[in-house]
Amino acid sequence: MLSAPITKYVGIPYVPLLLVGGLAMTYTVAVGFKAIELLSMIAVPAILILGFTSVFKAIFDAPEGIDTILFSEPSGSMTIAVGMSLAVGSFISGATLTPDFVRFSKNKRIGVFSTAIGFVFGNSLMFIFGAVGAIATGVSDIAEVLALQGLLGAGIILLVLNIWTTNDNALYASGLGLVNITGLKRSHLVWAAGIFGTVASDFLYNNFIGWLSFLSVSLPPIGGIIIADFFFRARTNYPSVESFKPQMFNGVAIVAWLIAIGVSVASPDTGVFSVAPLNAIVATIVSYAVLTAALEKVAKRAIPKSAEA
Repeated sequence: MLSAPITKYVGIPYVPLLLVGGLAMTYTVAVGFKAIELLSMIAVPAILILGFTSVFKAIFDAPEGIDTILFSEPSGSMTIAVGMSLAVGSFISGATLTPDFVRFSKNKRIGVFSTAIGFVFGNSLMFIFGAVGAIATGVSDIAEVLALQGLLGAGIILLVLNIWTTNDNALYASGLGLVNITGLKRSHLVWAAGIFGTVASDFLYNNFIGWLSFLSVSLPPIGGIIIADFFFRARTNYPSVESFKPQMFNGVAIVAWLIAIGVSVASPDTGVFSVAPLNAIVATIVSYAVLTAALEKVAKRAIPKSAEA
């Protein structure tokens, strides 16, 4: 997403740019959270300024002003279910990884407040930036939108900052997950994941809608597991980090995840139950809570028998 538009408008060779960009993003994450924080402090204000600039220019350049944007009719169509799946798939990765970042908040209130701002306002603004630009220019990529609006330099800046911050957040969370699974050094795992992601990026870019559809099926259940584990197993009271003993393998979570994927795939194309990601989250919460409760009952019944023996 970084290399293709820049190659198209500036002429820099695609593959070298892809490799250099991937390695630069990986290096930021390898340095640590402070580097990611510094990058975000620069990127977020810049993205907001450039995004609003694009929206205002689209409105002022339109033949009938804002009415052209508001009353534009799409040339194609899609079902509500497909639209919801694409919308969820476009941000569900960040939503499920949010706990990896808000854990640095000073308290719970700030963690919840910052998350609400990010997804209610920040995510909505990004959708608005993209939608208005697509209506005004006929292209969906915000960098291409700015280029067509005569703001090529601004488009490249926006593109670099947007993609860099998004990829760094994802790679940071991936590194944490791989550390917990393998116990290996974080920086080594970050480099391994970053290089793999860079190599696979061209394929994913050319199959992006399919990739979003896959994410909309596979990622919502993970969020459901986090919700169910906190409210039903832990009863909203997790132990302190010092006293917490991590479970090496959570079979209940894996089973609930697979059940939810099955429910998501089996969701109908129309009707109340056609929103597959929502079905997946509900199915995960229910199955995880039921399985956890059943195992707790089995464990309680087994205690007296072992005591008698």
